[in-house]
Amino acid sequence: MGWTTFNFKGSRTDFIKEHLSYDPDWATLVDHAVVGTVIYAAVRLGKKHGPVQGKVTCLIYLTSIDNKAHNNFGYKDMSEEVGPYECNCPMRILNLLSPVEEIFSEGSNGRKWASEWRSRCAAGKKTNGKNCQQHLYQTF
Repeated sequence: MGWTTFNFKGSRTDFIKEHLSYDPDWATLVDHAVVGTVIYAAVRLGKKHGPVQGKVTCLIYLTSIDNKAHNNFGYKDMSEEVGPYECNCPMRILNLLSPVEEIFSEGSNGRKWASEWRSRCAAGKKTNGKNCQQHLYQTF
C-alpha cells in the first residue's frame, strides 16, 4: 500500500520497460503512456494468471523522481480493478484493453471498479481531463 523507492538513473519509460520485462509469465508490456508523473501501462497477462492469460489490463503507476536523493525514484502501482483516482489514461491505451467481462469475475468489485475507472477516463477525454476525478465523487 506504500511506495517503493530505489536508486534509478533512467526515465519513467525506461523504468516501466524494465519493470515489466522481468517475468513474462506474469505479464508483458503492450504499450504505455506517461501523463505527468503517472504511467498507464497496458499489459498482457501471462500464464501465471490462468484462465485470463492473454487478456490485456491496465496497470497504473504513480511516480516520483527526486534527483537529490540516493533512492531517487519512487512508485506506487495499482491495477484498474481497484478503481484508481488517477483517470487521465489516453484512449490509445484504453482501446488496447480486453473487455472487463473477460478479465474480472461477474459480480466482483474488481469488474465494477475497473468498468467505472474506464468510464471516468473516457469521460475525462471529453472534458480535456478536467472532470474525471469530479465524476468519481458523484458515484459515491
